[in-house]
Amino acid sequence: MIRDKYKKNFPKILLLFITGIIVGSLSIFPMVFIQKVIDYLTLGNQSEFIKYIILYSLVYILVNMFKIALVNFGSKFELNLNRDIKDEIVESILSTKIEQLEQAGRSNVFNVIIDDLKSLDDKLISLIFDLGFSISSFIIGSIIIISYDYIMLFAMIIISAISTVVIQKILRSSEMASEKSQIQRLNVINKFFDIIVGARDIKLFNKEKVFTSEFHEENHELTKLDKKIVNIKNVSQALVSLLFNLIMATLIFIGGMRVSQGSLSVGALIAIILYASMITDPIFNIIENQKEISAFKNSVKRIDETFNSIDRENIDLIEDFNEIQFKDVSLKYGDNQILNNFNLIINKNDKLKINGRTGSGKSTIAKLITNMYKPTSGHVYVDGKENQMISLSAVFQENKLFNMSIIDNITFKSKVDEDKLNEIIKICRLNEVIEKYGLNNIGFDSSTLSGGEKTRVLLARALYKDCELYIFDEISTGLDETLFYEIFDDIMKYLRSKTIITIDHKYIDEKYFTKSIAI
Repeated sequence: MIRDKYKKNFPKILLLFITGIIVGSLSIFPMVFIQKVIDYLTLGNQSEFIKYIILYSLVYILVNMFKIALVNFGSKFELNLNRDIKDEIVESILSTKIEQLEQAGRSNVFNVIIDDLKSLDDKLISLIFDLGFSISSFIIGSIIIISYDYIMLFAMIIISAISTVVIQKILRSSEMASEKSQIQRLNVINKFFDIIVGARDIKLFNKEKVFTSEFHEENHELTKLDKKIVNIKNVSQALVSLLFNLIMATLIFIGGMRVSQGSLSVGALIAIILYASMITDPIFNIIENQKEISAFKNSVKRIDETFNSIDRENIDLIEDFNEIQFKDVSLKYGDNQILNNFNLIINKNDKLKINGRTGSGKSTIAKLITNMYKPTSGHVYVDGKENQMISLSAVFQENKLFNMSIIDNITFKSKVDEDKLNEIIKICRLNEVIEKYGLNNIGFDSSTLSGGEKTRVLLARALYKDCELYIFDEISTGLDETLFYEIFDDIMKYLRSKTIITIDHKYIDEKYFTKSIAI
């Protein structure tokens, strides 16, 4: 996906790279005047000195204006490219088969993608320009210095080559530590999130010491890895500084000998010292960028592998149906047999209650209907056809509310029907909740709502969607008994002409149902 996007834009990326080399070469050009400035100053020729100072300044300003314009253009190109990539990822996620989304949610694979997308932001163009500028600087600098003294260039390249080998070894250690740190950081974040969200339960069960100890252990391991990375970085920087100063000392020594012999002017020596950074800096920049390039490539690879492994949903929604049939359906999770040769027929307008102990597979039946799960064996038919997708509305225990207002969560991007909305708010006993929160966003993961408030908003959202099939999975969660029965009674009246599947551990009067099964 992303690699294809980069390939499609390769001509533009290549043009930016070549332009970067050209601009990098032009940015070096003002330094040509430095030798003239110093030599004419030494000779006391003020008119020529001033002329070259003015030329240097003008050329420097013009080149940097061109460089700023190029970087600005490249940054806008990258912003547009990243926007297109994110648009395509969102489209791909929302067209993915629902069973794969269910699996992805359990494995947190999308959290990794989010981290990888962050690492791609504003990286490509900066790496391209750094590489282009470095190549042009190295080539032009080498040409200029060799025109003065090839021995100096030879000495610089040897020291730089040794530096490259040493620093690459250090960087390999840094990459290994960074990979371990990234994994450990995710562990710490997950542990931290669990503690924040579950703090009440942790205290209720007197497990503060256990969770604190585990968090300290994970956090301590992360700190150790981060300290190792800091040490490697500091050693690398110190080594780069040492090697650079060694190059400078070599140039001054050889150049000083040439000046004393009269084969090199003072201005030329100063120019060579300035040009030296044009050779050393590109080498060190390329070495430093290797880590960024490697991380960039790995992020692209992980995202592409994830989205290449998913299947697009290619099933038309069925708005209406007459019969849903489970025929000899079996389902296993590893060694755990959830359903075994299960048979059931759900007719249109049925009101089905599914009873059973926790973990017995009650919710599995509903998720088989939604295609979140596929049977290990057997068949699920809708009007005699397999692999059908029914337009339905559901409340599952894992449903998510979004960081929008309560009203926006209920209508969920649908056209607002005030009469219908008010009736549903009344059914779900949400008037006081809406008065409490108003039009404010409810926070990520609906963090501002209590469990019961969240359940009622989810119920309202489910009721607001017009369809023929409604699934309610453990909707008594967070609701006191009286409130639950009041809401449930109103829901059944509101949906009296619809097909309803209710899954709940709580006792509900059989008068509401046409069928009842135990799992």
